[in-house]
Amino acid sequence: MGSRKTVLGARSAKSMAVPTLLKTLKGMRLVAGMLALGGVSACASMTPPRATPYALGPRPIGAITHAPMTAGPVHRANASLARDLIDLTTMTEHGEALPGVNKLETPIEVGFNNPGFEPYRAHLQAMLANLRHQTGVEIYLEPSPVKPASRIRLRFEPRGPYEDYAPEAMCFFNDSTAAITHLADRKRQSGFGKVSPPANISIYIPLDLPPHDVRTCFYEEILQGMGPLNDLFRLPDSIFNDENSHLRPTKFDLLMLKALYDPRIKPGMSREQAEPIAREILAEINPAGEAPGASSLMPAPDLEAFWRAIIDLELSNDDRRIALEESVRRAKVLPVNDYRRPYLDYSLQNHRAEEDGLKPEAYRHLLDRLKSETPKDELRRALLETAYAFSLYEREQYRLFLGAARRAVSTLELYEHDDLVANLRCSISYATFKLDGAKAARPAVRDCLNWSRYAYGDDSRAADNMRDVLRKLD
Repeated sequence: MGSRKTVLGARSAKSMAVPTLLKTLKGMRLVAGMLALGGVSACASMTPPRATPYALGPRPIGAITHAPMTAGPVHRANASLARDLIDLTTMTEHGEALPGVNKLETPIEVGFNNPGFEPYRAHLQAMLANLRHQTGVEIYLEPSPVKPASRIRLRFEPRGPYEDYAPEAMCFFNDSTAAITHLADRKRQSGFGKVSPPANISIYIPLDLPPHDVRTCFYEEILQGMGPLNDLFRLPDSIFNDENSHLRPTKFDLLMLKALYDPRIKPGMSREQAEPIAREILAEINPAGEAPGASSLMPAPDLEAFWRAIIDLELSNDDRRIALEESVRRAKVLPVNDYRRPYLDYSLQNHRAEEDGLKPEAYRHLLDRLKSETPKDELRRALLETAYAFSLYEREQYRLFLGAARRAVSTLELYEHDDLVANLRCSISYATFKLDGAKAARPAVRDCLNWSRYAYGDDSRAADNMRDVLRKLD
């Protein structure tokens, strides 16, 4: 997380303080995919400091692409969903109460301060068009066809001032129009929580962030800036969750925005006023939540508090272990199919084994448990399969690695974990080279290059290294 006062919606660092699944993968990826032919390291130093944004590489031909996401249906009881919506929009991600429901006035215009964003225009246009279509929210990329009532400004910022202000955040938003160098007063209170809604929001992104992270920042920061300031650990299918498995908006997320921007919910409404209205709206737009047997999520507010503590960057390792142990104990009251049970168990096991990492057998046991307890959670299963694959790779068990990697990579493509896909593709190329030689590895090396261009940038060191590898194979 970022600063409790001026850094809101901070992405990335919030999940990295604890050895959760994403942290394990982010660490493993630095040793994966090393196609060391002639001393060339494919994935080393993927994101060196630079003064200009990365050039965009195209999405690889044949990549599995998700159909445009819809607003629902969500097969959970609408009463439970209404509680989720109000928790998301009347609290900050730090657990602080807002004076009322947070949402922007519409129409909303999204613009940018730097020509470095221009290559992302098509991506942003498609993203905002789907938001409009699915949620009914009038949100447009600059220049807006209608006069905007609120503005969201995307700001590429130099790494130096960004590190001075928010070193722990990959990106964040603030109710300000100022450059990051002018956000110097660390004690300044953000307007969120004082007035609702703000008329202007800025999203701050380091200009040397690789493209896969820039796209992730677009998704989460724009959506959170529209109103859902909170993150809820209980949500299994949302980007509004600090464990960060989902990187793109889900059916749940779009359903929440569709309900929030119904004109019956007014900015600044109290929780008591808004929740029954939200329940009424959801009954209309999410019939699946009225079906007999529709499930509800157990809120478990104590687990939410423990999770916020666990991902606190300032928590000591011993205190984090204690918090994880207590969370695992408390999670036992949750239904057996609640993702938090195996996820917290995994986090605790990995914390205890952080120095050496979990052994492949431990990953296999956890995978079997996920398949049994949460059989529909294909994304977390693919992420865990990736961690299992990398543990095999590190032990040079390349044949087993290839099986696990190929089982995971299609799902990761579908859910846009582009950097993990790139690293799996590079690791597959090296494993193929070790097992079957250079000729057999060449198509896999080409895949590695294409995904490196897309995830890290066409002019990134990762892409340049893989071009060198291909030349050596010719």
